[in-house]
Amino acid sequence: DNTKSSSRCSRCKVVFYCDRKCQEADWKAGHKIECSARAKLEKALAAEGLHGPDVLKDALLAARCARACASSSDKLASTSGLLSDLESLRDRVEVSDRAVMERIASVAATCDPQLLAGVPGSRIEAVFDALCRFRNNNFAVVDDLFISIGAGCFPKGAALNHSCAPNCLLNYELVRGR
Repeated sequence: DNTKSSSRCSRCKVVFYCDRKCQEADWKAGHKIECSARAKLEKALAAEGLHGPDVLKDALLAARCARACASSSDKLASTSGLLSDLESLRDRVEVSDRAVMERIASVAATCDPQLLAGVPGSRIEAVFDALCRFRNNNFAVVDDLFISIGAGCFPKGAALNHSCAPNCLLNYELVRGR
């Protein structure tokens, strides 16, 4: 139960944090933008027939990664790697998956101008490119019971098990406030 050991964002009431320090760090890293766009994005995705928490999480994470790539001073990118370090599986995406990813990218790029603020060029292309790179490189963030509670893009971590048939489980011990 997340409510006993963590605090929840008071605005969106969706995102949980281990403590105030982590909440403040995430607010600065992009949750401020995502929090205000979340409900609008979820509604727009649903209107396109794109339902479920994974679609929303992928759209938000792709937008965050696109914003990080556009920012040369992004501390997260310097410590965890760059999205461009990940192999793009664009040429190997099935036609049906490509259509879904293109629809997600289109909605994310047009839903809220702040969601992709500062991203140069085609915002749709930036989100689509991120989604293509996510295919075999992302991680599910799980709780103690290995239930997915989020998605993460960690390029340096992806290099540890870069395979089209992943065969290992990466485990990170997280410490409050770090």
